[in-house]
Amino acid sequence: MTFTSTEKQAIVSVLLAIMNADGKIATGEVLYFNQLKNNFNFSDFDFNHGKEMEGSAAMSIISSMNDEKKLAVGMMMHEMCEADGNLDSSELKMFNLICILSGVSKVIEKIK
Repeated sequence: MTFTSTEKQAIVSVLLAIMNADGKIATGEVLYFNQLKNNFNFSDFDFNHGKEMEGSAAMSIISSMNDEKKLAVGMMMHEMCEADGNLDSSELKMFNLICILSGVSKVIEKIK
């Protein structure tokens, strides 16, 4: 699956939001983020712009993705919640909020 640079920036934005939701970034989260960065070729440009992206912009970009991409983003976010071995409630709340605001939850409902 190929994401545009703008889509990658939005993905970086939401992943960082989840990573920071509990107030600490764990080693497992960094390792998982780097794995995604390598697998999907996130450039430094994508990372830096994603880090600065407003949440509303990220939600808008993700909501305009096709269902396959939305599902992939949802899986990435869920895996990030579990990356540190601790399923923190603040990370889950952030995950759920992003899923609702970006339309990812509608795609997940379709496949249930």
